[in-house]
Amino acid sequence: MSEPMTYDWQQLATTWQLLPIDELRLRRSTRWKTWRMAANATLEVLVIFYVWAMTFWFWGDLHSVIWRSWLLLWCVLTPFFVAWSFYNKRGTWQSRDETTVALLMLRKQRAEAGIRYAKNSVIAMLSSAAMAVLFGVIDQGYAPAAEEMLWYRVWWPVIFVVAWLVFGAAITEWYRRLQQRKLAEVSKLLTEFDSRLS
Repeated sequence: MSEPMTYDWQQLATTWQLLPIDELRLRRSTRWKTWRMAANATLEVLVIFYVWAMTFWFWGDLHSVIWRSWLLLWCVLTPFFVAWSFYNKRGTWQSRDETTVALLMLRKQRAEAGIRYAKNSVIAMLSSAAMAVLFGVIDQGYAPAAEEMLWYRVWWPVIFVVAWLVFGAAITEWYRRLQQRKLAEVSKLLTEFDSRLS
């Protein structure tokens, strides 16, 4: 019984010597990614409280029912998006053990989760930009006649919000492509590992 086990461990050691993997760097980058995920999760929760605080702050200054509805909508949507983000990251916080294979599998799962997050975030941001324009059009339509010429009263804030959302969508698309490259790299390593052990 001891000879097959000895042979398996020797084959495993030989395989990892052939594969271009720095195990120490892999472990360090995995821990660093976990810390970044924790910091990002904390920031997402803080964004919820920020949106609620801004709603309370601007509520008295907004006499338009349209833009009050906009604020209330985001008071609901923001926790929903954060909850989905947490759900999307399920199973990606830590590996089952500290072996190189487990860490590579964790990296693959994180890349897949990152791609899902980026795809849905781009859709959400572009949809939000379209909603901002729609709310602006509706608000302009309901504006008193004396204020109809004051287009900047509505459209400067809308332009600012849309510009930030489109910029965020562009950054998120870049992040999606980065995660796709990482997924391809780790998938290739895992495939090479499986083929050399078979």
